[in-house]
Amino acid sequence: MSMQGKLVSSWHMVLGPASAGVFVSFIFIFCGASAIARLAGPNDLPSVNEAETADVQVDANGHSVTTIDRMIRVNNDEGRERESVQTIDFNARSSKVKILLAETINGDQHMKVSADNIEFKAIGDFVHGFDTQTRAKITFPNVRVKSHIHFRYLITVSEVPNEGFYSFLADFNWWYIEHYQAKIRSVLPLHYWKQDPQKVLSIRQGKDGDQYLLDIQSTAPISLTTVQEENPYIRAERSTAFGVSSLSDWSQYAQKTIVSQESLFAEKLPSSLEKIRAAADRETTPLAKLDRVHALVAEEFRYFGDWRRRNGGYVPRSLSEIDRTHYGDCKDLSLVVTAIYRSLGFKADLAWTVRGEPHLKPAHEWFQIPTDWFNHAVTRVEVDGVTYWIDATNPVANSKQIPQDISEKPAFVMNREKSYLQFTPGLGSTTATYNRSLVYSYQSDETLRVSGELTLKGRAAIPLTVARFYKPIDTLKYDLVRASSFGYRILNSWVGDLPATSRIVGDMQVKLGYTLNDVGVRTSSGIGFFLPRENMVDRLLEDVKGRNSDIYAGETPGVWNSREQLMNLKLVGDSNLDCEIHSRWASASRQVRQIEGSVVANDRIELFTNVVPIDEAATPEFTDFQNRLRACFFRETLVLQPTVGATGKATLQSTKLLPPPP
Repeated sequence: MSMQGKLVSSWHMVLGPASAGVFVSFIFIFCGASAIARLAGPNDLPSVNEAETADVQVDANGHSVTTIDRMIRVNNDEGRERESVQTIDFNARSSKVKILLAETINGDQHMKVSADNIEFKAIGDFVHGFDTQTRAKITFPNVRVKSHIHFRYLITVSEVPNEGFYSFLADFNWWYIEHYQAKIRSVLPLHYWKQDPQKVLSIRQGKDGDQYLLDIQSTAPISLTTVQEENPYIRAERSTAFGVSSLSDWSQYAQKTIVSQESLFAEKLPSSLEKIRAAADRETTPLAKLDRVHALVAEEFRYFGDWRRRNGGYVPRSLSEIDRTHYGDCKDLSLVVTAIYRSLGFKADLAWTVRGEPHLKPAHEWFQIPTDWFNHAVTRVEVDGVTYWIDATNPVANSKQIPQDISEKPAFVMNREKSYLQFTPGLGSTTATYNRSLVYSYQSDETLRVSGELTLKGRAAIPLTVARFYKPIDTLKYDLVRASSFGYRILNSWVGDLPATSRIVGDMQVKLGYTLNDVGVRTSSGIGFFLPRENMVDRLLEDVKGRNSDIYAGETPGVWNSREQLMNLKLVGDSNLDCEIHSRWASASRQVRQIEGSVVANDRIELFTNVVPIDEAATPEFTDFQNRLRACFFRETLVLQPTVGATGKATLQSTKLLPPPP
């Protein structure tokens, strides 16, 4: 299955993700800094999808023949450059594409695309592996501003992941489309659901003899894009969407695939897998066994993109073949760890899920009926009533916590006795803790010597654990210094020994030091030191007046602790900078103290959710939270003077806590 996890509206889901022709129409939104936020109109966009129609015929096997017709209007030069070339990706082994019509329309003039400007070529890349992925590329002539791009194509699918099953799901999040219509005629029964907050979607159901009919069309332009907003984000629950399925019950879904998959577990563990099982069996706790298996599989077997060459790509290769090649896709590696877990006596099953960025969370309603929108395979393990989700494609093991890119996602558990759908758990804020403790000392040349340590706990340690296997040690150390210094200019730096390389995630502590050349400001009262703040503070302070989209904080939930100690300095003035904030979105506190000739600032921020829905952001409660957060953290500067010495500059330095550069 594919590594790609972004959810976009496209017709490839008519065909099933493993064998489909894919045509995705993206609408790019440019967001200015103006606070005059609004929903986008047709003239705000580089191009507009004026009309899209799809006629689908489904047979008893779930195979389909689909005709897609699209009309695009070019609004400006950006749209002209982008829309002049259209591409259609499809699996040439299981699907065929035929271009029926392609033309540029300028007023009354229709200029057809010549045959030599339509190209079919194989796509060879990491994601598609050995599969026969093909791209049709159409280059349109004489495209101008106000031109129309019109094309129609036929895609025939002769192989689907689950024989006898058909489904389609469309999500119009971030689309602007003036008219949309889909007509589906099927030998298989058709069930549907819709999410229509804008009241722009009409669905009619009927029957013609032994065929089931479904007519979906928009009754007004579908518009869910914004302009002139900072960091726009729209939750899945707010988008117009619908789903179609030949089944009404998840328990009937993928039964043939489950039978085929379960037969693979009858094979005896190959010798390399038996060695992994034996090594894991020597561990003393269930969690250690889970981690050891995952770590050793990641060490021995290379994750290799996306196969799709058997039964639509949903059935893994055999254990012996995976062992022989020592690589596999997500299905293969999940099969391997599941087989080993079962041999250790754990209750383990493969599960299909939707892999993507943490903020891309499909709405639960989208999976009321079986919808084949999965793109990734993982393992679900149950130990003493506790459920663990293992993604064997991850290069490091952290069994006790859900991987963030599959959290709060639908997961179809392929249990041989009773298959079922469930949603994976969310990320708790206390499962990731970032601690930063730094000591600052101003020098006579007005540079700033810094030393301290970073401590990463739980999920916070995963990126550094992974980076040990992907980056040279010097590059990794440089990245740590840059992150600690908030991007200021570094004159020199040192980083202590990094924790031993391990594929099992554990808490990490790193000591470091550096000299900065451009920190602080001069004031008439003394040196000014900007107290740093975490990125999510700025995101949570987005202007919500007139805002249409939700607020995305840009981080996963977690806890950030920081301690800044400025040596041999005292505060000028006696303003109280302490604060403490509690809300359902985040809690935060700041404490500034004069302690034995130095100034110490302690911050703590706990982010409970990385998304604030606009209906919550528009409340007085959130406005009050923003006001308190802004007063506490926004543009806070300490004005300082040296604690000893006759000059007006901070000429003293502390060397006790600063190891000399190597």
